[in-house]
Amino acid sequence: MFRRPLVVSLVAVLAAAAPTSCLLAQNPSGGAAATVSSDEIKVELIEAGQQPRRELRLAPKAGLKQVVETKINMTMSQSMSGMEMPAPDMPAMTTTAELEVKEVAPNGDITLSQKITAADIVETDDTDPMVADMMRQQMKGMIGIGGTSTLTSRGITKETKVEGPEGADPATLAQMRGMVDTLRQAATPFPVEAVGIGAKWKVVTQVEQNGLKLDQTTTIELVGLKDDSAELKVTIEQSAKDQKIEAPGLPPGASVTVKSMKSKGDGRMIVRFDRVSPEESESNTTNSSDISIDMEGMAMEMAQNMTLKMAIKSKVAE
Repeated sequence: MFRRPLVVSLVAVLAAAAPTSCLLAQNPSGGAAATVSSDEIKVELIEAGQQPRRELRLAPKAGLKQVVETKINMTMSQSMSGMEMPAPDMPAMTTTAELEVKEVAPNGDITLSQKITAADIVETDDTDPMVADMMRQQMKGMIGIGGTSTLTSRGITKETKVEGPEGADPATLAQMRGMVDTLRQAATPFPVEAVGIGAKWKVVTQVEQNGLKLDQTTTIELVGLKDDSAELKVTIEQSAKDQKIEAPGLPPGASVTVKSMKSKGDGRMIVRFDRVSPEESESNTTNSSDISIDMEGMAMEMAQNMTLKMAIKSKVAE
């Protein structure tokens, strides 16, 4: 009876843990809030690339407004206690976010506000109505959540604050926490050093997604460079050790332990130096996890494999 909703809840948590690179949020007054300061991020230059070289820095102007559209397609396979389960047809997930640069400090730090204005699913004829209804409800709960962020000119997120409506339910609060984590994880920092085409650098950090602690290594290669933009090739690896997590929507008394999780992804993005969100980005990610579920004393083992394809496009708001 509980398997299908439970699977959808776990999918939401693990999908949030997969690598992403979008900026989402807003800043309503008075409500539930979540704040994060960036953990130490280690950026190591591997190769400086060919000449000519230059420092890569973001330099948007205060007042810049962008609209960011994101679409995620997801497929999955799973087994429960060694028995293969029918994989639900997962609808595509779409979001639209608006962001505005509020201030650019003399040292280059950028303060911006963000707002989710639309969130929905795109279902097919094969989508299970129960899955569609649950996912649509979860997506709709994202609309209106927002906050502010401060990042350096190198693209490192220093602090993010996300706020939600007064009396937000547990699912909305979980989405808020996930968004804070996603904003921190989304950063693709530039190295301190001047670089040219062919440059490579590595970013090592620890991230947390909906309570799931992950070790993350991102390798970035500069494959194109113009006066106003850079094209980046990105590969990312994540792994998680044995740990308990909170999954919104679980039945009372249920607990979930992620025994192991590994994720790999690659993609490309075009970054304009006069903007804060990538002009466009495409990525593909695979995620495998082994999960233990305790349901009032009844233990079940779940193995899950997911593939996510994400596309992001942004434009200057008119």
